[in-house]
Amino acid sequence: MLLVLRDTKTNYYGARASHSQALGTNRARDYLAPGDPGARMGRRLKMDFERVLEFFRALQDEGVEYVVHGIVRATQDVDLLVRPVEENVRRLRAALQRVFPGDSSINEICAADLAGEYPAIRYNSPDGSLTVDIIARLGDAFSFESLQSETKAYAGVSVFVATPKTLYDMKKDTVRLQDRADAETLKEEFGLGD
Repeated sequence: MLLVLRDTKTNYYGARASHSQALGTNRARDYLAPGDPGARMGRRLKMDFERVLEFFRALQDEGVEYVVHGIVRATQDVDLLVRPVEENVRRLRAALQRVFPGDSSINEICAADLAGEYPAIRYNSPDGSLTVDIIARLGDAFSFESLQSETKAYAGVSVFVATPKTLYDMKKDTVRLQDRADAETLKEEFGLGD
């Protein structure tokens, strides 16, 4: 299941679900059948850590250019900022297809959507074990090219993550209280400032 995220700054989800365009609704939960994972956007399923690692292995093996730019919480999603060019998006699709080989909605992920007016797509795996926000930019403030990242190893898998300073800069001025709390935590933990 794919959703286009209209405004990644305020987390307003809408516009369309890839295979449910004809419904003509503006809220993501309206696209999903009651039994679908993520049907209640405010209450997501807990992700499977092994499945997340498998996804990061596939990203590594396929050579996807990405940066994890969120603080991953146990019940949330993986936030990826990706380089929105066709070759990189093809590699991203290949990585997702390695983890979820039967999911045809993966083929709908395209660079044109990510480079367009609403530069984010939410991917929900068919079994609910993985939710990924695939983002090309956050407004005019941040893009793949502007993020500082570092490589971290998790269970033998290299993962590209935004630096604490980058995360702090991304979160400190948002309207979401959780982001501001995250920024304060990052500021204290890493001795960061403006």
